[in-house]
Amino acid sequence: MSRRRSGIAVVLFLGALAGCAGPQPAPSASEGGTLGSSGITRVETLAIDRLARGSAQPNIIKLRRPLVDEQRNRVYFTGTLTPWLGVINTTTDQIVDAIDLGLHGYLSKQLALNPSTGILYFTTIEDQRLYRLDPVTRQRSAPVDVKGGGALSVDGVNDRVYAAAQGEIRVYDGNLALQRTLGGVQVLSLEVAPATSRLYVTTRGQFPEVKVFDTATLAELASYSMPGGLVPRFITTAGGRIYVSCDPQAVVIVDEASGQMRSTSLPANVGATAVLGGVLYVMTGYPYRAGYLPGADGAYGFVEVLDATTGARRATVQGGLQADGFDLHGAAGKLYIGNTGDSYIDVFELSTLTRSKRIDTATSLEDIVVRPSDGALVVRNRLGGGNSLLLVKNGVVSEAPAPGNWPSATLLDPSSGLVYSLSHYESSVAAFDAQTLAPQPAIPLGVPRLRTDALSTAALDASAHRLYAALPELGQLVAVDLVTRTAGAPVAVPGFDTATADGPGLMQLAVNSRLGRVYLFAPRMKKLFVYDSALALLRATDLSTALGSATGSVTLGQVFSDDGAGRLYVGALALDAEGTNVVARLPEGDKVVAADAAGNRLYAVSFVSPSAPAANDGHERLVELDPSSFAVLRRFDLLPIDTVKSAFGFDFARGLAYAGYFETGTLDVLRLR
Repeated sequence: MSRRRSGIAVVLFLGALAGCAGPQPAPSASEGGTLGSSGITRVETLAIDRLARGSAQPNIIKLRRPLVDEQRNRVYFTGTLTPWLGVINTTTDQIVDAIDLGLHGYLSKQLALNPSTGILYFTTIEDQRLYRLDPVTRQRSAPVDVKGGGALSVDGVNDRVYAAAQGEIRVYDGNLALQRTLGGVQVLSLEVAPATSRLYVTTRGQFPEVKVFDTATLAELASYSMPGGLVPRFITTAGGRIYVSCDPQAVVIVDEASGQMRSTSLPANVGATAVLGGVLYVMTGYPYRAGYLPGADGAYGFVEVLDATTGARRATVQGGLQADGFDLHGAAGKLYIGNTGDSYIDVFELSTLTRSKRIDTATSLEDIVVRPSDGALVVRNRLGGGNSLLLVKNGVVSEAPAPGNWPSATLLDPSSGLVYSLSHYESSVAAFDAQTLAPQPAIPLGVPRLRTDALSTAALDASAHRLYAALPELGQLVAVDLVTRTAGAPVAVPGFDTATADGPGLMQLAVNSRLGRVYLFAPRMKKLFVYDSALALLRATDLSTALGSATGSVTLGQVFSDDGAGRLYVGALALDAEGTNVVARLPEGDKVVAADAAGNRLYAVSFVSPSAPAANDGHERLVELDPSSFAVLRRFDLLPIDTVKSAFGFDFARGLAYAGYFETGTLDVLRLR
């Protein structure tokens, strides 16, 4: 893991923050002091991402496939959870610019380039729209609807854009004016070859195949069914050959002159392909689903290197976690791999297939743990560069000890002074001393290494020295004895569907140390499971009626135990501590995030959106309540967000709260009193 830069203090105060985090919400009631004698106030906003990466460029997180512009020595890249298009200079391999696309929400962008003009085209996969972008003027076109499609390819010689839509192929000019359509084709992927005036398409449906069309007439010239029932997915062409990546786990080389085919089996899922200098490069490992190779530590992506004529395997290049795609810079002799799971773009030298650099593009803030001795913060950075934990102290960011592979929960045990981190892909619990940062040996969970995006989570019973891990991929709960450093036998969660388990928040945990209760909330099932400390199931409470239809989505951190008050919260619902009955509903707040027993306060968070969630005008509101009457005492409006909700940490001893913004990598420091 490359070391992230530390020792640079960057603080963005309110006036400076507007340029990087969008417009601020109107002053809240708390700032006006109308609900309390003194309002919650923002002390400062720390640019954690800039501090961690040492870069002035914005956070670009959840990477997709990079795109190389050889003529202009640029690499373009986007993230699903950011409106920015990043620009890398291929001479220095540094991020030199970021272009605001003005698109907000969860949007995966598929990029294509006109090499003659340098104009970029991209489709947004989730809402299936096509755009034109001039990276010099930074002007983006209005969207063109390509519902039912998403694939695209650009003819730089004739200035044409080929895009798939529902049941057809559309041909646009360089300004996205529609020129022609070809119906009756269900397209999965396509590639235009201007030199031969041909368009290559992989189709989907009952009988998927490869079709070849004349670009002048759109007449079909040939079609190929893959051998052995293989299903064609992605396609590229070179030297009179068609290269087709197929399911399951193979690449097929088609000689266009003879129609002869040869296939090469590969050890994992197969994605995009590219050919350069008689060498075929094939993305494998992660695409489509979180992939794996037997014995590998994590869902890595790989680029297989094959002979472009025979398909014989020459070498394997390992990318990062969840490597999503790659591109080649032939003139510079470089391979660029974009990694969704660790926000690195890896740079490899084609001559030696060795990695020469890792370009860090983002920092994610997902858990915030406060060190009691001095108020320093430990921040979980799962999707950021290095999958590290970050230590934030006095405006300086440095690395905490490496927590294993893909940290999915970070917890502080005040009694032992240890910080515990659940390592998702290693299926283990790592730890380090919060004060000295000395690492502790990892504790295996006693289950197979996890491999999918069904993100695990954990809760800590500090008084019993026991950690509980919820593993949606397996549909199981595991108890870890932190004294003996052993894991108990996994316990299956009744009725949990592992076949559809994908993404975070599918199992959510809380612990009541006083009662010895473990609570597991399964949002999709709308069920609360209550266990004793040995994970014997005591009851399952159906909350579907109380939650209603609006709470069916997976929101993180919905379950919270207020041990002192003897209450359990699931979303806005307050239940008794046994999880049997709903006793109240919060007047404000979507979920509870903290309880201050000494101060007799409860803190909840609600999402406020004046119009639509994708309009970049939504924000979260921190709500302070009386824990007995649920009367709202104070409110504070946080900074705008698009999709991912914020992480929170509380230091009641010092009267501070922290809000971490996942998408921008910034951290609000709030004074509660």
